[in-house]
Amino acid sequence: MTVFFMEEKTITKLAVQKNNTRRVNVFLDEKFAFGVSRMAGRRLQIGQKLSQPEIDQLLSEDEDEVVREKALDLLKLRPLTEKELRKKLLAKGFESERIERVIDQFKESERIDDQKFSALWVENRRALHPRSQRMIAYELRQKGIAEEIILDSLQNVEDDQTAFDLAFRYSKRLANLDWQTFRKRLGGYLARKGYDFETIDLVTRRIWSETIESEKDR
Repeated sequence: MTVFFMEEKTITKLAVQKNNTRRVNVFLDEKFAFGVSRMAGRRLQIGQKLSQPEIDQLLSEDEDEVVREKALDLLKLRPLTEKELRKKLLAKGFESERIERVIDQFKESERIDDQKFSALWVENRRALHPRSQRMIAYELRQKGIAEEIILDSLQNVEDDQTAFDLAFRYSKRLANLDWQTFRKRLGGYLARKGYDFETIDLVTRRIWSETIESEKDR
């Protein structure tokens, strides 16, 4: 937004907006002129004179601050990757140049950090929703995480172990099944979690041998 004045105007009133306390209405020569964020208008004071270039700069800073505040609001809902935040801000109709400035600021202050996001995502999957390396990597790629970051985050994830942990818990539902049905049901479950045939076959046989058959022998 650009407001044109041919000569300097004097700030005669500054008033916090009733419906949005993060913004301030600016009155010049007793008339409402424009609204700005409190951050963008932090240097303003009653009696101060503003030229047209100063007003243009102020309004540009305000638009940057609007993008920043929206980004902060989005991050309060849940952590986001750089790609996710950029996509959401673009969907709000903000200019790419302003979005990139905000993203650069957030990366510098570590408000967004794809490395940390990836590590936390992998840990969450391991602890609460186990699945294969392949599936976790796919999820992270969809979120825009760089390949080298994904590889680093997954270096301690072992498919054999996570598949066994999953299979062990799920196998309790299959205790009364015969081998063929057990293998089909458990194998299908692990396949949906992204594990390959070799891992599925190994884990399925191990679970059958160590838990199901041993229980039947008692």
